[in-house]
Amino acid sequence: SLGEVGENTQITTIMVRNMPQDVTQAAFMEKLDQGGFADMYDFAYMPQSFNESEGKGYVFVNFISPAVAGAFVGAWHKRRPWGGSSSKSLVLSAANLQGLEANAKKWGGTRMNRIRNAAFRPFV
Repeated sequence: SLGEVGENTQITTIMVRNMPQDVTQAAFMEKLDQGGFADMYDFAYMPQSFNESEGKGYVFVNFISPAVAGAFVGAWHKRRPWGGSSSKSLVLSAANLQGLEANAKKWGGTRMNRIRNAAFRPFV
């Protein structure tokens, strides 16, 4: 649960849902940096539909510490960082997979190396 983020020393990876589909991974990371989280995360991945070049509505981000993950949850949960009344509030939760190593292993590797467009690959 979200109450554990920041208190539970293990949670560093957050899943962000209800992302606007026209927001790219690069735009998400830019918003993170502008929001005071520059250099505080070491992994971000927004799965995308290749044919539409749209996000699937969620992103995974791993922070450098549970305290930073907790600060991110406090700043972004139930917010609309991209504005607009039509966009839904973001819903944040602890990701099933925790940590840089586990996420890089799942989302990286040979499967992702075949993708030529870097915008579709995870940021590590």
